[in-house]
Amino acid sequence: NGDADEKSYISDAKRIVELEHKLNQALENVRQAETVRESLAEANRINETISAKLDEYQAKNSALIQAKGAARAAELEAGTAASNQTVENDKVVEKLQKEHRKMRKELSNALLSKDNARAKQERAERERDALMKTNARLLAQSAEKDEMNARSLSTILHLNQLSEQLSQEKEILEQKAKAAEQLS
Repeated sequence: NGDADEKSYISDAKRIVELEHKLNQALENVRQAETVRESLAEANRINETISAKLDEYQAKNSALIQAKGAARAAELEAGTAASNQTVENDKVVEKLQKEHRKMRKELSNALLSKDNARAKQERAERERDALMKTNARLLAQSAEKDEMNARSLSTILHLNQLSEQLSQEKEILEQKAKAAEQLS
């Protein structure tokens, strides 16, 4: 009976260690999922910022195009205006062209940054999905092992009870055999 108790304690200790290990794995998966969520939130904030910048650059670009068109229209109307007016208009057009190139470059950089943020977000979502699948699988395995351990414990208790009954019946039979020997 002492051996059975010792084996039961050892078995229980092993089970506790297994469950603690599974709990630690599940907690680590939860921490990783939280990190992925934070990365997603950051990527979304970056995406929103880039979208706002893009809208701003598009508005500036429209204004520059309109100003350039107005300058050309004024130049056509003036036709044979003084040459220094033409020089001033050329300077305005050149300035607008520089501003336009600058804004196109910034727009290109903003779009690239937005694409990078979107790719980072997609990677984070895939990683989150993989972690969630792993976590679900580990939880299912844990539940299955818990069920199996409960059945095993029930079987062990039943077998211990049967063993005790057999021991008692053996003692009773031995006592009856001794009593029968003494009578004969």
